[in-house]
Amino acid sequence: MKEYDISAIYYLRRAKQVFCSNDYQTWFYTALEIRFGVEARLREYLEYQSHVSKKKKKGWKPAALTQTIDSVFKLPNQEAIFTFTSNKHPDVTLTYRPITQELVSIVEKLGDYLHAANKEKMAGTMFWETFEHLLNRGVELLEYAISGEMLGAPLKSPEGKVAVFAVVDSEIAEIMAELLKEPEVIINVEYHEIS
Repeated sequence: MKEYDISAIYYLRRAKQVFCSNDYQTWFYTALEIRFGVEARLREYLEYQSHVSKKKKKGWKPAALTQTIDSVFKLPNQEAIFTFTSNKHPDVTLTYRPITQELVSIVEKLGDYLHAANKEKMAGTMFWETFEHLLNRGVELLEYAISGEMLGAPLKSPEGKVAVFAVVDSEIAEIMAELLKEPEVIINVEYHEIS
């Protein structure tokens, strides 16, 4: 069986590998990889949320997936930095970085480029300049979202304990599992609007 990794980070890697600013033919494949990367990251955010329906988790429209995520985490277009402190462990700081509204808009615009092209439209320099800008900015914003260690904000159970918590790295997950066993963990949160 052939290997083709479908996690967001691999879509981003392929987008960066294939993109060649001097070769327009690579741009269309780059646009597709950015689109897939955004969809994959949005699904990664929802994967561990048992209260979200399977149908919503399998969605493919970035705008709809983003709405679901915003309703779950209540952090629309905000980065959140969580610092976990306990008596027995060193502090751990983790960041949740969302797929921004700007990136969702870029992916929707890139979708227009992934249809059979119109010769008149392609003949204009604005077509190519806009396309290149969308690709460069799309890669930049996808890279930003993927750089966060958390796949969403920690959610609390009705008892007030951290109930749903997902991180990208298994080593970090192990550290957090131990830390969250402590009887008292202080969580400091900073929120930053993303412009």
